[in-house]
Amino acid sequence: MSDGAGALVRRLFSLALLGGIAVGWLAARDLRAGVLAAPTPLPTTLPHQTNVLLVGVTALDDRQATLLSAWLVTLQNDQPELDFFPVYPVHPAMNLNDYAGRHDPITVQGDDLDAIAGLEVIAAQGLHWDLLVVLDEAGLTTVLGAAQGGGALTANEASLFASRPANAWDNPELVRAHQENLIRYLCQQNTALAGEPARSAILALLGEHAAASMDRSALAAFAEMLSERESELACRFPLSGE
Repeated sequence: MSDGAGALVRRLFSLALLGGIAVGWLAARDLRAGVLAAPTPLPTTLPHQTNVLLVGVTALDDRQATLLSAWLVTLQNDQPELDFFPVYPVHPAMNLNDYAGRHDPITVQGDDLDAIAGLEVIAAQGLHWDLLVVLDEAGLTTVLGAAQGGGALTANEASLFASRPANAWDNPELVRAHQENLIRYLCQQNTALAGEPARSAILALLGEHAAASMDRSALAAFAEMLSERESELACRFPLSGE
């Protein structure tokens, strides 16, 4: 990965550990090749793009964990914006009819990154990512607490942090909108997430409530660089017209 890509991944780290609230693709399949990179190394036509796949499951240690969410974060390494694209629940533009409406829950071993990457709903979208991060529900609770800073919840925060409004397999559209709102909130709290207490709490999730396709020491090094650069980040949701 280039120095530029590494720098943005460092700035991305705390958001990457949202996992399943947290991920990319375009509004139409025939346009996807113009935005998503091919397998590593990145092609010369997209030399500055880095992709992070964020996946949420019920429990990392469960051999039959349920898939709750997946988002792809794409970024150009010379820009501070992060573009979030929903992967699961699927967007109607993907024409994955088996998953666009009510469907059976999707199960997978929570800490098996290869199995998660191979799930039909993810593999069918032809994605490329440079970093895969998986977070379970207990880990998400920790991240939300770190973002909130330990103070009293506002009424809006209490409503947002409440249990998901439905199951992703029962009402994909409603759940996708709720996840987007959670990501928006966390993006607004990026300075808090970059602080030492939050970074330590997030790193402590690795192994028990989070897994990543990058080793702990590399992730720790990335996290150390967040505090001075995190305020530059801005989040966008292109499929929501932003």
